[in-house]
Amino acid sequence: RGGAQGKIYHNSQYSFEVENVRWTANDVCGCGIEINGDRIRINYWLNGSFLGTAFSHRLPIGSTTTLCDMLPNGCDTNYFPGVSLKVTDESILSSCEFIFNPEDMLECPLPEGYKPLIVPKLDNIVFYPYSAYLIADHARDNIYTTRRDRTTTFLRDFINGHHLETTFTVDDRQLILPKYSSGFPLIVDRHESWTLSFDFRILTQHKIPDLILAAFDVLAIFSIRMPTSKVNDQTRVAIVFDSNASQIKLYINNECRSIECPALSNFNIHILPAVSAELENLAIWKYALSKEHIRRLFTSGLSYVVRDYHRLDYYRKQAKTLTFTDRQQYFLDESLVPLNEPFDENKWAKRMHEIDDDEWKYFKIIDGTNQSAIELFGNKTYLVLNKSINTWFEYTLILDITIANLPTINEQLTLITLNSQSTIYLTYDGHLCLYISSDTHVKSESVLDLKDYVRLLISVQQKSLKIYANGILQLDVNVDDDQLILNDKHIDLFREHDLTKNTTASDALRIVCKSITVLNKATNDIDERMKSSNYSLEILVAPPYSIIAPSLVDIGYDTFMIRDIVQANRTLNIQSIDAILRDMQNELFTVDNEKRLKYQKNILSKLSPSIGKEILKNFLQFSEFDADENISNLTEVMLLHWNEIQSRSTDTTEESANMNWFYQAVHRLNIDDNLTEWIHDKSMTEIEEVDSNHSLIDLARPIEQQTIMIHDTQDDCKRISRSIQYSHQQISHQQYFDSRLA
Repeated sequence: RGGAQGKIYHNSQYSFEVENVRWTANDVCGCGIEINGDRIRINYWLNGSFLGTAFSHRLPIGSTTTLCDMLPNGCDTNYFPGVSLKVTDESILSSCEFIFNPEDMLECPLPEGYKPLIVPKLDNIVFYPYSAYLIADHARDNIYTTRRDRTTTFLRDFINGHHLETTFTVDDRQLILPKYSSGFPLIVDRHESWTLSFDFRILTQHKIPDLILAAFDVLAIFSIRMPTSKVNDQTRVAIVFDSNASQIKLYINNECRSIECPALSNFNIHILPAVSAELENLAIWKYALSKEHIRRLFTSGLSYVVRDYHRLDYYRKQAKTLTFTDRQQYFLDESLVPLNEPFDENKWAKRMHEIDDDEWKYFKIIDGTNQSAIELFGNKTYLVLNKSINTWFEYTLILDITIANLPTINEQLTLITLNSQSTIYLTYDGHLCLYISSDTHVKSESVLDLKDYVRLLISVQQKSLKIYANGILQLDVNVDDDQLILNDKHIDLFREHDLTKNTTASDALRIVCKSITVLNKATNDIDERMKSSNYSLEILVAPPYSIIAPSLVDIGYDTFMIRDIVQANRTLNIQSIDAILRDMQNELFTVDNEKRLKYQKNILSKLSPSIGKEILKNFLQFSEFDADENISNLTEVMLLHWNEIQSRSTDTTEESANMNWFYQAVHRLNIDDNLTEWIHDKSMTEIEEVDSNHSLIDLARPIEQQTIMIHDTQDDCKRISRSIQYSHQQISHQQYFDSRLA
């Protein structure tokens, strides 16, 4: 506040030390607040230039020793935008305009990392990219590493998992490109159209007129350049290749120009070669974005992709199904890892990030399929399933297992360790058991046949547990206390805590598992999928509409269409839903366009049957008139080209008949030579429907001659004639006429 005077206010007045900066009429001031727990500060800008930090929580205000308290009401403190204006002349209105929409922040753009106070919701974000890199705020999210090779750095693809190996340094969210590099490489292996976008910032000054944005490896070296003078602190670039037009459109900070390009098929792109720069917000679309969506990209960015990624990542820790491919040699990520020694938090953390050399031994191909199963030998090997850190009071676990040989007499095979108190295990004679400390020990009545795969479903809801085998209820148990809750951030599968209760030799196969599914809610609907391990459970763990839909709604898709597609295509990949919706939208647009042309053709062909049908169709295809709003304008254009759109028929008799039909129609509508004016509702000829009860009397004519003829029939004539005759015998003619005139 008080920027025009160089003052700030916080309970009292302080100096805001910014040299030679005073705002005047038509300047645009920016104010941004950063809130991260109790780390709060307020920054100011003037016409896009950073002025500095005026207030920081628990730090001195300006050059004083007074500490700034930005949490006077603790965590309940609220913040509101406000402006104070100096009035020097009460006769002159002092006013300002609040700008909340980022699309209107032109003179003072929205700073990087900030969000507008009011976020536009509808039709505001660009279509989902096929791949997106370097878009998160933290380096740990932008980098992807595998359990197999921790030394190789990949840039994380936040959408489809097409991670890119790189040797460049990643600093926070930027990729650092050295001056003498050949640029960041991308391979484009398709003939279709595509769009590439990225942001960059130059690290060192270049004394050259042009900067190479991208170089293409084709038959002849082809590059896209921009004037160095147009480079600013944060330059945003979009390159759009349209295979139909055989040209590239280059957008630089919303400015567009077209570039002729050679034939492009399979080629490499090198982004910012020989330029010392920071690269971020790299995204790829496998089609040409429209000008409208480029505007959305430059305005709203790709933060929604990161938001969706974290939302889906969190959901995966609460609902997932794990299967294994026929060529799998190791456990892919931290979701599921093997251990063969007593559980230790540090050892588990290490194993989540590094593989053992012999992990391939856990996998065996299932005959006749493209899947593998996990085999556990001996009594020390087990699996650790990673889950979300929060406590689960209800959940579902589904295991597809087979056991060739049951434990020896009086021994057991542990299936799941729920917590320190509760365990589910299998007896030596094939009964399922739930053991809870020394209080509860429940055994199923039936014996399981585990020589073939069995789908075992464990459903827990508060203090109730149910276990099904191939859809048949085996155990139904109620407990008194919270002895079934999952407190830990991991679930132990097939772990033998007491090795004396299972003495399987290290070279003997103990259990085989081909699928593991976990869900943080109980399952009460035991449908056909639960009756056999042959059914996929992907639909069961697919994210709900509430997780998939928000970004798709913001793109502008119809909510009912989104719901239908999400229901029919249960997937974790939002981009695939976006692709289906976009194709459907294009198809519907094509259908609507065809209907529009047919509608226009049907209407306009009624002007005269002499109009050539094919000529009219071609005429409509090259017009941009809307059938509902501008049909009159289109008709007037047709009349100007009347001779050109006539059919070439040589049948003069038929043509004469058609023309007679046209003139008869015109004559009946009483428009004669005023057709164009009639279409515009400007015809000088008017057709009035006379209400005989409100007709004015011409006092200069006899009343007998003032019969109004509307219809040709004699009855109508008599009726109309009677309606205007004087019939009020109680008043004089003069009074009657006066009342009618009034």
